[in-house]
Amino acid sequence: MVTKEAVVTKPTNSGTVESLLDFRYLFRAFRLTITPGIWILALLSLVIIYTAGRGVDLLWGPQVLPGEISAFHNPVRGAYREMINQDRLNRQAALAEMLQDYATPLHSKVIAALEKDPAAAYGAIVAGLQRRFYRRLSALTKQTPPPTARGLHRSQRRLAMQLLSDVRQARSTVGRGVFDAAMRYELREFHLLTFNVLNPLRIQPTSAASAESQAPPGLEVSLAMTPKEPSAAWQSNTVWGCLANMFVTVPEWLLAGAPPMIARPSDGGWHMALVRSGYLLTMGIFLAICALTIILAGGSICRYTALALAGEDPSMGPCVRFAISRFWFVLRAPLLPLAIVVMVGIVLVAISQLGAIPFIGPILLGIIFFVVLLGSFIIMLVVLGLVGGFNLIFPCLSVEASDGFDAISRSFSYVYNSPWRTAFYVLVSLFYGVITWAFLLLALYVLLSVAHICANIGMSFFGLEHGSYSGLTILNTIWRSPHLERLIAPINWWAMGWSEWIAAMIIYFWLFLLVTLLGAYAVGYYFVSSTIMYLLLRRHVDGQPFSDIAALPMPAALNGPSSAVGPGGTATEGPLPT
Repeated sequence: MVTKEAVVTKPTNSGTVESLLDFRYLFRAFRLTITPGIWILALLSLVIIYTAGRGVDLLWGPQVLPGEISAFHNPVRGAYREMINQDRLNRQAALAEMLQDYATPLHSKVIAALEKDPAAAYGAIVAGLQRRFYRRLSALTKQTPPPTARGLHRSQRRLAMQLLSDVRQARSTVGRGVFDAAMRYELREFHLLTFNVLNPLRIQPTSAASAESQAPPGLEVSLAMTPKEPSAAWQSNTVWGCLANMFVTVPEWLLAGAPPMIARPSDGGWHMALVRSGYLLTMGIFLAICALTIILAGGSICRYTALALAGEDPSMGPCVRFAISRFWFVLRAPLLPLAIVVMVGIVLVAISQLGAIPFIGPILLGIIFFVVLLGSFIIMLVVLGLVGGFNLIFPCLSVEASDGFDAISRSFSYVYNSPWRTAFYVLVSLFYGVITWAFLLLALYVLLSVAHICANIGMSFFGLEHGSYSGLTILNTIWRSPHLERLIAPINWWAMGWSEWIAAMIIYFWLFLLVTLLGAYAVGYYFVSSTIMYLLLRRHVDGQPFSDIAALPMPAALNGPSSAVGPGGTATEGPLPT
């Protein structure tokens, strides 16, 4: 039973000062998110999703060429499909040329086979580039007169940079895996989102005078929140465009626009059906892993946050067990409004078929057209409620003793009862989240810079030593100095000795784990801020205090004997389970 209250427990009215200033609780999201339990759980969820995504890429190989995801929402009908097919033809021709230049001396039949296998072709091209690199290094040492140490290192650096550039060109020609391309696109949109949030007001010079107004060129003031025109809805220069690309473009592209889903002129019907079926099965398994991971991590984080705000001192283990017990409720909750939309849509389609009856069909459809409008109105309410209240579903199921239907009804009612308050909470959470994320980015940059400086001084204490082939110092060979725009700078894996390669692998494991904490913070912050937002809306609409958290009875296999649950979902006796 919850006995300690961390916040005011009396119901508040919208006109009180407490209600007007209750958004300040959103600023506790940063402190809660950096709690070790939440941060580690969010990090673990990202590692699981990343591992599953790399498995998808390993199975399907390189598929996506540069710029294809950005062109997915091309307004010209059929332009994206034509682009995919043309990119594949260009890739095959480019691979053939690169294999002829770098992968010799291979037999012509082998080269012809490699042209149809981009992954194998990439390996052959990189091996050829490395052989050429080593030949050029060997030629440097045989020059007469022999070069000085400084000249040798300068020449090695030039050759290593050329090798890295050629390998990147080969990678760009071959393409990336589906998950790798989607992940890079998501990261790019996230960084653009932070830029747009931190630069909400833009003042730009107009390019020319308007033909209609004949006004002289001047300054144009615009907001980086929403696009000016509907055609620019998918552009990344606004907050709306970045969010739309992150949560709509990428999922839609994965299921409908990825290259395995695009038929080529040379593909037969059965072959394309098998490819699509195999790809959809793979993506189904991957998305199931993602859903399982996010539901368990999100439910645990929401429960932990709710208990912390209620004045408890929670631990993550019982919260994880709680999320496991509520898994099916969370999984089914978003499916309920989608099922309503599908069923109402089917009914509307069936009614609209009356219009196909010769002569009297259009008249009958006109008479009952109000039914079509009524059904469309229901779909509109469900869609808007789902968009506005989706982030409240996880917290509701983690706070209340409710099922999926009750979670949906509560989320929708809070959004429709207080739409402006909900929008205000979302904006405050978004701005505060971006600012705190930028602060963590700066902190990690300082941390890595200090580590690089100290390691560089220590490794060169007894004399400056260079890498085996890179022409750089040993530290810069295995770890380049970090930059604020890119904490982990790319290194030349193909110009290293075997010991340097092993050292770089170990160092980059720790670096990627550390930088992934930024992504883990974003995941944890989303669920923490959503829980605080839900508790604030619940207190405003229903007058329930933060401390009124349901103590749900747990299955014996998970938590042993459970406490009784009294009216309103609060425990009547015994300690608060999980």
